[in-house]
Amino acid sequence: MLDIQKQIDESIPEGLAITKDAHLLRIAETDKELRNAIEAFGSYQDTAKGEYAVKQRRESITYKPELVRKNAPARVAEFVIIQAVNAKALEALQKAGQIDEETLRECGEIKTAYAFIIN
Repeated sequence: MLDIQKQIDESIPEGLAITKDAHLLRIAETDKELRNAIEAFGSYQDTAKGEYAVKQRRESITYKPELVRKNAPARVAEFVIIQAVNAKALEALQKAGQIDEETLRECGEIKTAYAFIIN
């Protein structure tokens, strides 16, 4: 894909490439000037012309388990908070000697399954 893009770029006449780059630079400069004007003077809208330059406020929330536990009813917190153990990390810590096999087994529920092997 990079080779194809390079061939496309090389096939554009130099004069057009320079003109294109100049237009892209002017667009970037105009965008910056518009943003500065909106900050300084506020939003602009002309519905008849279909022109607008608006600074829109958007808000998003990243919920924190500790804040949900603190502020929401207990039944809500229990319903929405997901807790999980990184089993691979726990097993790696056991291999590193940070936790012994017996304690590791006490940290979970042991389920036994059987499989038939017939040859």
